[in-house]
Amino acid sequence: PGHLAWGAFDVPSAPVEITMLQLPKGTRCTLMPTEEAIQNGFYELKDVKVVLEQSLIRTRATLSTCDVVHTWHRGFKFDLTVKSVTPSLYNAVSCINTDIEVDIASPEGEKNDKEESRSKPPAVIPQSSFAPGEGRLLSDEPLIAEEPKNQSQHELSMDLKPEPPADQKEGICTVQIRCVDGKTGRRRFDVNMATMDDLFAFVASIMSDKGISFQLVTRFPRTVRTLTDDNHRQIMKKSGIQSGQEQFFVETI
Repeated sequence: PGHLAWGAFDVPSAPVEITMLQLPKGTRCTLMPTEEAIQNGFYELKDVKVVLEQSLIRTRATLSTCDVVHTWHRGFKFDLTVKSVTPSLYNAVSCINTDIEVDIASPEGEKNDKEESRSKPPAVIPQSSFAPGEGRLLSDEPLIAEEPKNQSQHELSMDLKPEPPADQKEGICTVQIRCVDGKTGRRRFDVNMATMDDLFAFVASIMSDKGISFQLVTRFPRTVRTLTDDNHRQIMKKSGIQSGQEQFFVETI
């Protein structure tokens, strides 16, 4: 009695039980940028880790599925929806005194566009209108001339080296792969031993279409990695892949 909301709504008579839980420390989460965040240039941010560190570590004690993480950078707002957390026992984790691996999920609208484009039959492009970088013809009788051998024609060795031991911490890069068909992969590489051949062979092993040509890209900032005769035996560290975490998106070429 006396409260402004007193009598404004019916109070259920059923008893309410409150249970105290200790949330597990988070180890991994998947965030998806909202449409507004993409319009504000989320994929053009030079250092997403700095933006997320300020929002997840400095301002949040917990993280729950379907939460909206509000981040700001230089006057622009970037909202991200929490799609999943690990451990997922309570669909909520603690962000205190823990390192959380962050995956960036593709927007749902982008997934629908990709599915729609895959459902459409490929268009037949006249040979005279073909230009390098525009794609390749997927018809029964190819109309395009043979291109010089590059990373897409390089034969991949499917004999993958074993993953580094679980207790090895030095020189390890955890690589996350997202294919255009929605498939994902995750593997640990020793950047001082593994080559670009090993990286591309791993990606090829999880793709649905084994014979398709592809390249690996990062979105923020956008970098493109291809496999060529010049770099296929180069170790990953010399190719610019350092220890830590890397997420690559597969683009067909």
